[in-house]
Amino acid sequence: MTAATGNLFRAQDPLRFEFLLFDPAGKELAKLGAPELHYDITDYEHFHIASGKIAFAAAAPCPVDKRDTKRARNLRLSHVVPDATAREVGREFFLHAVLKDGDRLLAEDTITYGVVNPRAIEA
Repeated sequence: MTAATGNLFRAQDPLRFEFLLFDPAGKELAKLGAPELHYDITDYEHFHIASGKIAFAAAAPCPVDKRDTKRARNLRLSHVVPDATAREVGREFFLHAVLKDGDRLLAEDTITYGVVNPRAIEA
């Protein structure tokens, strides 16, 4: 899991995102050919910060809640974003991810995140 809480990363922690693919109806996921995850990171003013492409074939099965049959079949991929500009402290960022298998759109989502460097407080 990520070290993030509320999509806030500490400055010294890796910028690790977990990408999760599942069928909302709980059906078995269709066999994928060569899926790729494309991501773009922008700031609140829509300035481009970073982008990347990840092979999603390495995604592993990951049951979220075995009691909930609709969420028992998932694929999860963990990725550390290496771009230093995507880790600037004090800015709000938007990560937009698109998962495609060839020309077929499988999933798309946008999340916000931030990087913080909290001060130590003496008791």
